[in-house]
Amino acid sequence: MSKQYNNEEISRILCQDLIFSRTINDRLDETYALIRANARQIREGSAENSHRRVRKMGRRKIGRRLGLAAAVMVLLAAASLAVVAAGGFFVKNSSQTGDSMTYEFKIDYTLVPKKFEAKPSYLPEGYKEWQKGKYEKDEYAQISIRTVNMDLMDSNSGEFDCVGVESVTTDILGGMDADIVQLKENKMSYHPFDKRVYLFNPDKGYAIALYGTDLVEMGELKKVADSLIVTETEEDISYTSEELKKIRQQRMEEENKKSMAANEAGVPADAVTPMGEEAGMVNAQGTEISDGVKYKVTEVIHADSISELPDLEEKYFIDYEDNSWWIREDGTLKPQGRAKADSWPLTGDEEIEQVQQKYLLVRVRAKNNSDSLKMAQGGLFAYLLRQEEDGHYSFMDNTVHKQVEVDNIQMESRPFYFDGAENIEGEARSDFYYYYLEPGEEKEYTLIWAVDEDVIDNVCLMVDYNGMYEPGCYDNKRFMSIK
Repeated sequence: MSKQYNNEEISRILCQDLIFSRTINDRLDETYALIRANARQIREGSAENSHRRVRKMGRRKIGRRLGLAAAVMVLLAAASLAVVAAGGFFVKNSSQTGDSMTYEFKIDYTLVPKKFEAKPSYLPEGYKEWQKGKYEKDEYAQISIRTVNMDLMDSNSGEFDCVGVESVTTDILGGMDADIVQLKENKMSYHPFDKRVYLFNPDKGYAIALYGTDLVEMGELKKVADSLIVTETEEDISYTSEELKKIRQQRMEEENKKSMAANEAGVPADAVTPMGEEAGMVNAQGTEISDGVKYKVTEVIHADSISELPDLEEKYFIDYEDNSWWIREDGTLKPQGRAKADSWPLTGDEEIEQVQQKYLLVRVRAKNNSDSLKMAQGGLFAYLLRQEEDGHYSFMDNTVHKQVEVDNIQMESRPFYFDGAENIEGEARSDFYYYYLEPGEEKEYTLIWAVDEDVIDNVCLMVDYNGMYEPGCYDNKRFMSIK
């Protein structure tokens, strides 16, 4: 049954920092792009083509990214669905338009939901579990199994929706109704999860999604689905109240509109600090905070090969195993795909341009100008900005092109290498980019990004990632030019 919330509880919940599971977390940037451009293809690939950095980063706190989190929550929050006929927890309705398939679930809220977990009793030869629900033979042959319990089904998260559908067949696997989905060849990812098996159990109240990469045979994925052992856990789950859903949805829709408008408005010229000058955070009125942390770019290097860079230490890569995959034997970076911005939403049939990447190394000095301990970050965000005739800057991913690789070398436009990292062991890696400065303390470190070679001169670094995103919000943020 739905819990009822009073006004104080609702206010407290809405003001909390948002913490998402890794599956949702990995989709955050792609989901934001989806909302702006309806590019569901990217979100799908990203959801299950999970980076190996997942093993190290765990969960991360994104309270500072309320504007982008709002975009995610628009997808995760939905109006309530009608009560269904007795006899099951839900009724599934699926529809297909062209090569797009969507699902809707009508839920019987009078039934008390339970939490279930699924584990395969059969795996293809050579496959081993490397993370809960994740199985692989090697880096490219992977199977992912996700149990969708009633609370997630209620959120209407689009877990089963997909674009680029080539064929859909039905079957009975593991005693459950099964939709077997084959996606079209995907030019936007090296090894996409293009095979899907969706299992639905309305009597017990759960569904299961199985994903296989292009190197997994569909027959093998069906065998895995047919072998699943599903157990009920002792963990309780509950539905979000209709009152809270409506409040949350309304708020998130408003924030999403503001963030979209902010990105369309771009960055004013005076918000970009020239190369070599200090830049710090500003308050809501646009006045720089004089007693905070200030950053300064001291050196910039563009390199074709990693051999042209100083010696790098493995521990300072955000995920060495994942990052190094993008580096060829000769030290150069592999190319990555992108599409013209006006070609979105993508269907998979577009011409994807393969663009060579270069290393961008930036030396940064951070200084605490206050008389108290301050938190700072080495994970500065690299934006591609193009200066327009009137002097303001526009975001190139909105106006020129968008990167389409779902497993790009860096996450959220943060550097893949940060040699000032102090949180590098175990769970502490979830705060990999953050560190503290004592009063008056300085810290200098190296950051490295992979950037398309023809736009490397357009990179600007954002210092401040705090605050709300609304029209004109970039007036109150600071970027640093690196040229």
